[in-house]
Amino acid sequence: IASLLSNEKLAEEDFEEITQHDNCKLGQWLNSEAALAFKDLPDFQKLIESHAEFHKLAGNMILSLQQDKEAAAIGAGEEFIRMSHELINYLQVLQEITDKK
Repeated sequence: IASLLSNEKLAEEDFEEITQHDNCKLGQWLNSEAALAFKDLPDFQKLIESHAEFHKLAGNMILSLQQDKEAAAIGAGEEFIRMSHELINYLQVLQEITDKK
């Protein structure tokens, strides 16, 4: 996502790749059979929701930048960073659970 933000105009397929939460490696894993071991954990459900929001925020940030809406881009960027930290926290919880097994 960060490398694509530097482009002034993204190709439609690049924008779709960023905004579709099931296209990235994490999204693919979340929809895989391997992730089913975590499906009943509340933090796993929160991870899924946060991951989808993360991609939505990335799209909002890019659109705002492309439309020269600096204040909106900054706001989306701040929320994007917050959501990044939230995702990392949920992944760390899953890692801790996995380490205990």
